[in-house]
Amino acid sequence: MSVYDISKLKEDGIDGVDLATDAERLLFKKGYNLEIEHVPTGYKVKFPAYLDNFSDAFTQSWNAEDVYGRMDPIAVYQNTRRAIAMSWHVPANSFGQAKENMDVINTLMTFMYPSYSKQKGGGGSVLNMSPLLRIKFVNLVHNAANPEQGLLGYANGFTVDVRSEEGMFMNNGIAAGIGPAVYPKSVTLNVELNVLHEHDMGWTIGPNGDMMLRQAKDGYPYRTDQQVPSKDKPVPPLVPIAPPKNNTANAGAEAGAGEAQVLSTNRR
Repeated sequence: MSVYDISKLKEDGIDGVDLATDAERLLFKKGYNLEIEHVPTGYKVKFPAYLDNFSDAFTQSWNAEDVYGRMDPIAVYQNTRRAIAMSWHVPANSFGQAKENMDVINTLMTFMYPSYSKQKGGGGSVLNMSPLLRIKFVNLVHNAANPEQGLLGYANGFTVDVRSEEGMFMNNGIAAGIGPAVYPKSVTLNVELNVLHEHDMGWTIGPNGDMMLRQAKDGYPYRTDQQVPSKDKPVPPLVPIAPPKNNTANAGAEAGAGEAQVLSTNRR
């Protein structure tokens, strides 16, 4: 059965976990998966979260100008760029899953290409939209402007590393009419994503005069429950705590009891 389903591609995305183990499917359904969307088509693919490597680089650009007689250059800030490099395993425990994995990987590699539109009058094709991607991976890769969408960016490229030392499934392919074929038991995929921020970056003055991020829904750069204050989630105002409703006599008695305990401890 082919994983290539147009309706599934547009909605939930295709994956290769139908023939996976029960534990793998359970984690996948709970959201432990990597989702990659091709922006021109809206098609999505998903992989189980077998993360091998994750690197998130934030790089500043400065225009430094040397001035005669000054020891330090005059530096003017330009921008801050973010680039994510990650690799993950795509394992298979059966021939059927190995074949489905290759179908999903095939679809992913087509995401490296743009979409075209035909000119009127029978002319040639014109590039319509660049192959931008959206990537989501649990709380490490998320969109601070719209958490429902993936993080927008453009990829330097994908690499497919077949881990041949873990073996191959062989198929003569006569029934399918494709000739002899091999399907790896394990594949490692790598991608480098240059992030295109969709939310307002940087700091600004909040309503209480304190500095806060201009925008960061559910946290930035990673989704957490303890977030840096932002316009989306400012620091809640402090609520004064009312003193306990105890009378003076009781308060004095409690204080005396406390002193007696301290004195008793010192005598020991």
